[in-house]
Amino acid sequence: MNYFVIIGINVTVLIIAYFFLYPTFAKNSLTKLAIGDLFLSIVALAGAGFLFAGTGTQFDLVFITSNWFWFSLVTYVALDFILFRWYCKKYKIVFLNPIWNN
Repeated sequence: MNYFVIIGINVTVLIIAYFFLYPTFAKNSLTKLAIGDLFLSIVALAGAGFLFAGTGTQFDLVFITSNWFWFSLVTYVALDFILFRWYCKKYKIVFLNPIWNN
């Protein structure tokens, strides 16, 4: 059950970011996108920390057991990567490394 709480926090923050905030404020600026992502990842971690810090709750990542911080961070980054790639394709953000532009 606790897994869904942290993943729910992460999904909520990312949906608000990629579907409402970034199209309005960042548009196709990679710098603004990175700054917004840093700020919103802190918000997601603070939300998870508010609920689970000091409780000793353990979370299972595929091969290891972790605390709330690492579980929240790893799941946030994994979900964010998927939405980041989609957003970059939609708004035609170009990278210096051509392999990322596909």
